[in-house]
Amino acid sequence: MPDVKQPIVIKVGEPLPWKELSSQSLPDHAWSAFSNCGLDDSLILYIGENNTFIANFVYIYGISSKQWNSIATTNPPLSNFHSQTQTVCDVKTRKMYRFGGMLPSSPENKYNYNLDNLDASTLVWEIVNAPEQRFDHTGTLLRSGNIVYIGGTIHDNGVNSLADMLKLPLYNTYDNKWTSMTTTGYSPARRACHSAVLTQDGRIIVYGGCDADIAAVNDDLVILDTSQTVYTWSKANVISATDPPLPRCYHTATLTRAINLITRIIISSIVLALVGSSVLIYFYRKRKLSKADKFVHVPQIN
Repeated sequence: MPDVKQPIVIKVGEPLPWKELSSQSLPDHAWSAFSNCGLDDSLILYIGENNTFIANFVYIYGISSKQWNSIATTNPPLSNFHSQTQTVCDVKTRKMYRFGGMLPSSPENKYNYNLDNLDASTLVWEIVNAPEQRFDHTGTLLRSGNIVYIGGTIHDNGVNSLADMLKLPLYNTYDNKWTSMTTTGYSPARRACHSAVLTQDGRIIVYGGCDADIAAVNDDLVILDTSQTVYTWSKANVISATDPPLPRCYHTATLTRAINLITRIIISSIVLALVGSSVLIYFYRKRKLSKADKFVHVPQIN
């Protein structure tokens, strides 16, 4: 994994450091796993979809100790809807909000119609009804306490269809109520399997994703401004310093603070990682001193 705990100092041609963790004792391999919201220097991991039923599907990883431990939780969900869910962590309350998901290995593709909340301090689950069954979406927690769910696929009356990008469901973590937001501005293509990160000024940057035919969307970089009462979409005007990354889905994105030693400008950057036979790392930079948006390829340490 890339080490982004400390500020990233970027020199021209300097590789981004990675740490090898596969030598440690690992939980069962599965796809659509995710981790966040641990106490101190730990991460909580949900095991993703695999071919067998998992009794202990929550693990804690100690970053300093480099050790995995399975943990028992209270009142866990009746079904393990791990695959293609979206989990959001509130670091202030230590609560994790897991919305949606499906079990493609089940005989009839079971879908989750709940929002499952785990208190990382007490390890107690709370189950909240959700207005719809959704998977392959993203969730972003705002300072207002609202979780904004974007895109993905909705299962309704036996039919799967891509979710509306203009009308977004919101879940408020303060009063535990669902509402919806009708957005203005640009109309993004419907998509699933994309990524979304939140900037400090309230913009959600959405990258990539696929359409219903698993083909890349045309507008792969769009921005939702949540700083106003009514959220507004726009399409990023990207000026590429190098070749932009190829269209993708099922990737991850992480917002970091990078320091450019040449210009001494602190830049908010999004690290986009595609893990497969090789790893490509790109920074998407949004400079406050310029209107130019750009992709910059960063080499890696093997």
